Amino acid sequence: MLLESFAEFIMSTKSTAIPKAAIDAANHALTDTIGVMVAGSQEPVSRKVNSLIGQVAGTDGCTVVARSTRASVSEAALANGTFAHALDFDD
Repeated sequence: MLLESFAEFIMSTKSTAIPKAAIDAANHALTDTIGVMVAGSQEPVSRKVNSLIGQVAGTDGCTVVARSTRASVSEAALANGTFAHALDFDD
């Protein structure tokens, strides 16, 4: 119920009601995360995770950042989360 209320609040909020500073902060955080994901995708731990999911992944599903691999939701979340934290540069 709390999650549904939160989703309703988000869906009903007009973009003009969001302060520019909040939009700028969100853009910065998103750009930062993608940057560390791409850089972290080359780390040894990331290569191991990618190899693991590569054994079960197919061509359908979710994107694994900086790879041609596609995977299920949980496998892509594992890989992308590992990539994002491999160098621990995130805010």
